[in-house]
Amino acid sequence: MTGSRVDGRRGAAGAPATFRERVRQAAAHAPAGRDRYVDLLRVAAVTVVVLGHWVVSAVTVTDGRLGGVSILTLLPWTHPWTWLAQVMPVVFLVGGFANAASWSSPHRTGGAAAWVRARALRLLRPTAAFGVVLVTGYVGALALGADPQLARTCVWLATTSLWFLVVYLVVVALAPAAIAWQRRRGVLATLVPLVALVAAGTPPGSPPARPHPPPGATSPAGSSPTSSASPGTTGA
Repeated sequence: MTGSRVDGRRGAAGAPATFRERVRQAAAHAPAGRDRYVDLLRVAAVTVVVLGHWVVSAVTVTDGRLGGVSILTLLPWTHPWTWLAQVMPVVFLVGGFANAASWSSPHRTGGAAAWVRARALRLLRPTAAFGVVLVTGYVGALALGADPQLARTCVWLATTSLWFLVVYLVVVALAPAAIAWQRRRGVLATLVPLVALVAAGTPPGSPPARPHPPPGATSPAGSSPTSSASPGTTGA
């Protein structure tokens, strides 16, 4: 190896590569047809989800009881600002783009069932690993004498934001049929049934759904920890 070689860790003359250099190297090795704008939307959506939950919510422990506070409860004037952080539509938009690109790829092998299985496994494998970590932590906490109710609540809070995976798996399963329908009928013929479905599933005046807390979980004020620290601020 010569000192002038540039790789993912070293820049010119063997000097450590800067973040900008690494980004340029990654871009240079990306496929020519890759849509960088979609990549930007992915990064932006994930960043907003993580920062949004971290900023607006806080977990509290008072007298050994797990609870939570939210800036949305303390400062009602912040409610309209949450519309700026509704990124879950962006997540599904990018996911739909990725599904269409994968389904249309000339390198795809197999039929719809094989494709759906491969796409689903890309989500289920890391989710399963996350579940193993949670179960291991839960069992370890009980073995160390932790309060079972507190341990259950911690696991429950860690998994509440995974709700969208179930919805997205349905989207993946429907992708081959939806893509074929759009190509035959056009975008408008796809959007109209979706709008009608959303309208039918949202009765006028219905309150927004809230996640149900685990049995016995209370906050210092006697409410559930998620009633005041709702994850809905970023749409996740």
